[in-house]
Amino acid sequence: MLQGIFVVVTNAHPAQRMTTTARAKIWLRHYYQQGYTGNELVRIALEELQEEGYQTSYGFIRKLLYSRQEDIGLPQSQQKPEDEGKTYWDVGSDAAYWEHQGQRPIRTLDEALTFCQADLEAWEVDRYQFNSWDVTMKGDDGQPIKRTNYQVKVWFKRRQDEHNLDQLLDQFATKIQNRTPFRGYVARPKGKQTMLEIDAFDPHFGKYANKQETNDPYDITIARERYEYAINKVIDRAFDDKVEQILFPTGNDWFHTDSYLHTTTKGTLQDQDLRWWEMWEHGIQINLQAIEFLAQKAPVHVIFVLSNHDWQNVYKMASVVRAYFKDHPGVTMDCRPVPRKYYRYGSVGLGFCHGNEEKHADLPNIMLRENQAEWADVKHMEWHLGHYHKNKRLEYKAADELNGINLRFLRSLSGADFWHHKNGYIGNLKGIEAFTWHKEEGLIANHPVTL
Repeated sequence: MLQGIFVVVTNAHPAQRMTTTARAKIWLRHYYQQGYTGNELVRIALEELQEEGYQTSYGFIRKLLYSRQEDIGLPQSQQKPEDEGKTYWDVGSDAAYWEHQGQRPIRTLDEALTFCQADLEAWEVDRYQFNSWDVTMKGDDGQPIKRTNYQVKVWFKRRQDEHNLDQLLDQFATKIQNRTPFRGYVARPKGKQTMLEIDAFDPHFGKYANKQETNDPYDITIARERYEYAINKVIDRAFDDKVEQILFPTGNDWFHTDSYLHTTTKGTLQDQDLRWWEMWEHGIQINLQAIEFLAQKAPVHVIFVLSNHDWQNVYKMASVVRAYFKDHPGVTMDCRPVPRKYYRYGSVGLGFCHGNEEKHADLPNIMLRENQAEWADVKHMEWHLGHYHKNKRLEYKAADELNGINLRFLRSLSGADFWHHKNGYIGNLKGIEAFTWHKEEGLIANHPVTL
């Protein structure tokens, strides 16, 4: 499919990598043993090489297959199929070009689109051109034969979303205005000295994973069900009459992508099950509902954590949520566009960032430097990070070795998409974490919810 054409560059130094020929032989032999033959064998080997960052072509792999079968380890009975010609793709962010030349008779636009397998939901034809000419060749018996070569060129442009941005914003604003936030909350008696922190990190709303490809399906319906179940389960397990407030860090790859092209903030293409505006609407509605639900239990402080999949979308969501709760007596929030955020509760100091940018060994000193004046008497300090979708804890000692600073990498509710599954990034337990903090004693309880 056209939308799937991209190159993954590996981190290996060129001098440490196999040659293209050697690596191609491995993939050809591997997929032949899996039952692939002919042109399908060539295509799948080419895809693997391109994803590993090798610069090669269909013609090179095809020639290698049919000229060096014994060297590769394939039986000599493997027959060379009819020539399918040469195909070329050039894909950009907003335009694409496809060209095919060979003896396959492609005479109409429909035949060309069927053959090239362009994703017509993402692309539309801008213009096209057909050429053909006769050539004389020598047949197997040595006699001249006449053949017709066909050339097809198709220029594509990316489809513009049928929804006008101004109209979408107006419609969404109307939906928000028609929602009446629950203004009340249960006032907590004075004198309580515990805070419940709920960390539902990395939900990746909008991510798509197909069960047949990953054995672990994921879409907006599954994501929402997991999220709501986990939040309710935490409240059932951890909330009691000693809790005086709730700390609710959110963001942290809340959305799976950050653009209408289904890419992350830095432009990495992602598998997504929704249009960009649908993902945006679903994500904000889920966030609003979660905060409203928690605010009925106790005052809530919300911290929006910016992240690598959705840096801009999280900030824009924070602006909408802040406006929605601006008159709510039980909701406060930190919506600042900074990469690291902090919260103090008595003698407890907590830091939040996504965890993909800073060196982890530097984070304790960063915490101390950025809070040097305000946290002089803080005794319990921790960083709570996302990004890695797994539970891990590290401890660093401060310079005076009196207080340790913990780094907690927290789990995710999200399933593995095709790329992560193919590369073996699987098996992490899914769930969320919650912590009960005492103003003086620090951490007194951990409440994991595992799916």
